[in-house]
Amino acid sequence: MIYGFCLITPVGSHRIFLNDPSFVQRLFFVRFRSSAIAAQSFILFPKLKRFWNRKANTMGDAVLKQCIMASLVFIFITFTKGKTMKEAETIYPVHQLIRKRWSVRSFSGESISRDQLFTMFEAAAWAASSMNEQPWRYMYAMRENTEEFKRFHSCLAPDNKTWSANAAALILSLAKKTFTKTSALNKHYFHDVGAANNNLLLQAAALDIYGRMMAGFDVEKTISEFNLPEDLEPVCFIAVGRLDVAGKLHEPYHSREREKRSRKSLEEIILN
Repeated sequence: MIYGFCLITPVGSHRIFLNDPSFVQRLFFVRFRSSAIAAQSFILFPKLKRFWNRKANTMGDAVLKQCIMASLVFIFITFTKGKTMKEAETIYPVHQLIRKRWSVRSFSGESISRDQLFTMFEAAAWAASSMNEQPWRYMYAMRENTEEFKRFHSCLAPDNKTWSANAAALILSLAKKTFTKTSALNKHYFHDVGAANNNLLLQAAALDIYGRMMAGFDVEKTISEFNLPEDLEPVCFIAVGRLDVAGKLHEPYHSREREKRSRKSLEEIILN
């Protein structure tokens, strides 16, 4: 399927076609620049950028900016159907994939493929780890496998059960606590699994799949349900799937889904 739109401005209409349905995210968060508009980033399709460069000097910057933004708002509403997009606002030029990833609760129920899920697992497998031990282990259930999905879902805390039922898949993240060669305790096993999980979620974002890690689950039930050995510790469950509108969530999750993202300042986390 070909996706496209017609950008209408006082100086003419310009058709822009593309085959990537995630284009709205790349377009909507653009900050425009010209001689009169402070520059931060300019992430546009080449055709639209050429149009800006050609026309910016022939009409008022403010008028042109308003025209383009009005068109983008229309595109955003039409193609996302009100889905909440919360790309991080950063001071430095952080990679777009990192800015795009955020922890969602509103899933559409749409399926994802096994290949997409295993692409995410392979990304996790390439995380760094102490002594290259690679202590991460995973179990998963696709939503289509109803009984297995219910089994995973039953281990979650009540609050997490309310919104995670529409995820395309539930993943159980596990950590091997000891080194394979020596059986000695790996002091960094939890840290390394966290790094793998972050890889997994970044790869998901690259596939326009969103996820949320959940620490709220019944640990003892999980160990019993999946017959986990002593050396494997449950770290978290991860819900992954396609993004949906925040409006389908009940409070307090509806408000949390829509609130602005924030992080501690660099002054707070850099100590020298």
